[in-house]
Amino acid sequence: LSRAWEISASDCAGQQTQATFDPALIELLLPLINGARVALPPPGRLLPESLVGWFVAQGVTFSAFVPSTLARFTEGASGVQGLRLRVACCGGEVLAPDLAQRFVRETGARLFNVYGPTEAVIFATAWPCPALQEGEVLPIGRPIDDVRIYVLDEGLNTQPLGVAGEIYIGGDALARGYLHRPELDAIAFLPDPFREQGRMYRTGDRGWWGSDGQLHFSGRLDRQVKLRGYRVELGEIEASALACPGVRQAAVKLVSHEGQQRLFLWL
Repeated sequence: LSRAWEISASDCAGQQTQATFDPALIELLLPLINGARVALPPPGRLLPESLVGWFVAQGVTFSAFVPSTLARFTEGASGVQGLRLRVACCGGEVLAPDLAQRFVRETGARLFNVYGPTEAVIFATAWPCPALQEGEVLPIGRPIDDVRIYVLDEGLNTQPLGVAGEIYIGGDALARGYLHRPELDAIAFLPDPFREQGRMYRTGDRGWWGSDGQLHFSGRLDRQVKLRGYRVELGEIEASALACPGVRQAAVKLVSHEGQQRLFLWL
């Protein structure tokens, strides 16, 4: 990312991502290893719309977003003068083409659509969004440095171009595993059949390679969903609901309601 974003000592990161959310490390560590500044937010909660004024005051040049905050930031940036933001990334959920287009138009900044679970140490792929996009789904790009991406079938064989399979991530940036959870390690972290002594992470995500070498995301293999960048296991919510007295049936679904993604629970 340092090379792709051309981060230098003249840059300033806007640290507005929650510290418990791994993209915050991009805003904290990326500037520090390049001699750049980190602008820390004032106490209290900053609404995404109000981030624009803070970015202007601090001279922020790059930051990280999820689609929900990117949308409200873009609304706040309309017509604002003095914004120095030149590069940003957006991940955690599917990025809509029209939102990406509005952001680039309103801010003039470069926007990268990024993908990568925490187990792959934040980002694994990135795609630079052009000023104009066509189509319903944006690609999630190519592997970044030290990352290997595979799209495999159930037998761990590579899938042809255009054929969906499960996304596996290999390379030197993988997490060591889950703390004190060897049973989960055995399921999620497997030997890399394409690299001697290598490891790969089983994401549970479906994807396919385009003829242009870009990776496309096409959903989950299980019922896990993403909401504001966080992983949500629908089955766990249903199990908790069923544990309540008098509840015999429960169903949870992520739906779009009044322009926002929300979890609905039926009992």
